[in-house]
Amino acid sequence: MPSPTKAPQLTFDFPTAMKAIIDGKRVTKLEWNDVTMYCELHGQWLMIHRDGQWFTWTVSDGDVLGQDWVVLE
Repeated sequence: MPSPTKAPQLTFDFPTAMKAIIDGKRVTKLEWNDVTMYCELHGQWLMIHRDGQWFTWTVSDGDVLGQDWVVLE
């Protein structure tokens, strides 16, 4: 199971989250309060892992405006 990065936990904006995803990292939002819910790139698709399943990620305004993105290890 992924875990948040070690303290202090650095948060960042959506463009930085997208860069991390392109670099092969898993990212989540602190707002989601669930490290088993995260986003990553699968082939050419942005996917979100939620409830043990993968879904195509439909990016919301809250995602784009969020400043609470973190990288999972």
